Amino acid sequence: MTTAHLFGGRLEWGGLRQAFDGWIGMWQDREGLHVEPLPPEVPRWAWLWGWSPTRDALLRARIDGTSCHTAILALRADGGGGPLGHSRLVSRGSVVPTVTLLVARSREDGPVRQYIGPDADDGGLGADYLMVQLPDLGEGGLTFYVPSVGADPDWTR
Repeated sequence: MTTAHLFGGRLEWGGLRQAFDGWIGMWQDREGLHVEPLPPEVPRWAWLWGWSPTRDALLRARIDGTSCHTAILALRADGGGGPLGHSRLVSRGSVVPTVTLLVARSREDGPVRQYIGPDADDGGLGADYLMVQLPDLGEGGLTFYVPSVGADPDWTR
């Protein structure tokens, strides 16, 4: 089983965008499902997931106005470098996630006809995803997503 490292904290949207520059995000709004770099403006809906360019660190943010309750799950204690040096993201310790393969939906499926992002080969619509879950650690469970293609193989060990 893989051991991962959990980090968390509250960031304002501008700080989150700056800290996670280069990461890919996934969120849904009235335009459809997005799988692309984080948008300049805070999404109007409550949840955003993302992954590092090497897909060895995962992001989950619950958006409340411009404030984001942020969690990072990383395979390495340094989180693969980058945003985990942010002073507002603190270590919550090591955890053992449960990983489940989610089989893709296609563009022809009604709920995802509006889509903004890459094709399935690059982790977009039609790609299979890994759902990485943590049990309730006292404040509720956490769920992260990453495309299975190109994901760090340690997620499934």
